[in-house]
Amino acid sequence: MRALPAFSVAVIALGLSGCSTPLKTEDIWARSSAFIDRSTGLLTAQGQRLSEYAGSLLGRQDQQLRDDEVAALFAQERIDPLTRYIEEHSGDASRAPQLARVAREREVRCGAIAKLYSQREPNRENLARLRRNYLYSCPLEVAEFANRASRAAGLAAEVADERAAPAPTPNPVAEPRDEPLQSAVNRQLNRNCYLLFTIRNYRQAVDACREPAELGDAKAQHHMASMARVRGEHAAARDWAERSAQQKHAPAQLLLGQMYEEGRGVSRDEARARQLMRQAADAGMPEAAFRVAQAFQEGMGGPVDLAQAEIYFKRAAQQDHLPSHLALATLYDITRRPTQARQWLELAARRGSADAQFALGQQHAAAADAQEAYVWYSLALLNGETRAKPEIVRQESQLNKEQLAAAQTRIQAGINGQWR
Repeated sequence: MRALPAFSVAVIALGLSGCSTPLKTEDIWARSSAFIDRSTGLLTAQGQRLSEYAGSLLGRQDQQLRDDEVAALFAQERIDPLTRYIEEHSGDASRAPQLARVAREREVRCGAIAKLYSQREPNRENLARLRRNYLYSCPLEVAEFANRASRAAGLAAEVADERAAPAPTPNPVAEPRDEPLQSAVNRQLNRNCYLLFTIRNYRQAVDACREPAELGDAKAQHHMASMARVRGEHAAARDWAERSAQQKHAPAQLLLGQMYEEGRGVSRDEARARQLMRQAADAGMPEAAFRVAQAFQEGMGGPVDLAQAEIYFKRAAQQDHLPSHLALATLYDITRRPTQARQWLELAARRGSADAQFALGQQHAAAADAQEAYVWYSLALLNGETRAKPEIVRQESQLNKEQLAAAQTRIQAGINGQWR
């Protein structure tokens, strides 16, 4: 579980009675829920939320580090570091707030450059200076100034032609294409597409991604496929996914594989689905490796192969894919390897899997370890597992005051990632 802000000692040191005095179930729950509710309230008040990464809690410390990184970017005057930040993290949805802020700041700074050059004479010297300093980060602004310079040069040529006898030009030579500028503009269009998709601004992302996708950008094609699928436009989703998958873009291979698995936009074909997902997994995509492992475990698109399932679950788990940790625990339980099953279950639980936390609670309860069962049930409930509520009541009824205080200290330590 990722680090979270520490609770105050007052939250832990609740006025709790021991188990010597019989309590009703509702009294036990009221006593324990004071801790759970106040814990949840503090998390909510401090802006904590479930991370998009496999449901684990994203700590304020992580967010603060990212905010500090952005603040350092804003403290310096150059624009290129902002652009590099966007390029480096444009596929990381957990950085969506920071990406949006950096993109706005870059837009403001490029806008300031455009305003500055709008007051300058549109000649070759100024264009060269603008290109040299801002082509990488502000290519659209450079292109606009280049158009102004071109129009100004054209007007000057017309005036010169009026003053002199026009020379015959039966075969005029076309103005050469500015390849570096066009390439920079295309990169900017791609960046806009990736960024808008990552921060889930799909309305603008559709327009931003269409041109790069049509020009053959595999990542933009995948984004177009994903958005079409969400809208229920399965034929369009298939078309874009196939175009991207043909370029061996792993996310598109996975997406197309899911479509074959579901039979949406294509005829259902589990063998083809597994083949595509395996290609994406072999390219290093953890989510694809997880799904391929499931296919081998369940016999989707071919025979059951638990050895291959283990290989692909481990590939995903080694890339911090949390559901694969829990899946390995289940697989080792099925194949009667309890020690390995318990290791992966505990790892998944400590990483924030509510399912794993609940399962650990069940195991400790079955072993009559009420204190540990209470810890894991409570963490599961904090992670949204409502089945844990009656189990917390059951385990708390078996704890005395000291045991309950120790358990709640363990819960705080677990929330802060300070396992012992």
